[in-house]
Amino acid sequence: MKINFHIKQDFIQRGAVRISSLDRTVLFKILMTMKLTVLLMTIFTLSVQATVHGQRVDLKVNKVRLDKVFDEIYTQSGYAFVFNAKQLRAAKPVTVELKGMPVEQAIKAILADQPFDYTIDEKVITIREKKIDPKKSKIEMTQYEDPETKDLIIEGTVLDEETKDPIEGVTVELDKRGVKLRTQSDTQGRFRLVIPKR
Repeated sequence: MKINFHIKQDFIQRGAVRISSLDRTVLFKILMTMKLTVLLMTIFTLSVQATVHGQRVDLKVNKVRLDKVFDEIYTQSGYAFVFNAKQLRAAKPVTVELKGMPVEQAIKAILADQPFDYTIDEKVITIREKKIDPKKSKIEMTQYEDPETKDLIIEGTVLDEETKDPIEGVTVELDKRGVKLRTQSDTQGRFRLVIPKR
């Protein structure tokens, strides 16, 4: 039994000796390869980010539809746009002059006076309606009966509570007594709902 034990112990010691006596140059090469791989991956990641953020556009348009502006940005930069064409009807014509501006800043400038927000994921820009915090908006409205049709008319204006500026593109809904009506505020923040006489 003792002989067997010594053989196992001797085998373990020789294995340990082999591991500790590995050629230092091989270990050095493995370590350097790992460091170089990490360095190259970091450089590649940074260069991709620089390309995304470094993409620039030149744009000079006067009262052009927003979707046409998106087409031009796509042509210059390769950034694709995803949007709901029906929602884009609420967009104001775009007048802007941009020279060598990064894509993200260009989008911010173009959408500054629009009822839209955006997100960028790789080379896809998604356009969506701005979410308006109801706590920061104020609705001034009046209601009256149309003397001819006897319909109830509700008219109003949606304003930013802080700046008192009109807010365009706000959805105004009425769901009362089985009547469901919906409209959006116009460029002046105004809306109008007509409740038919029953």
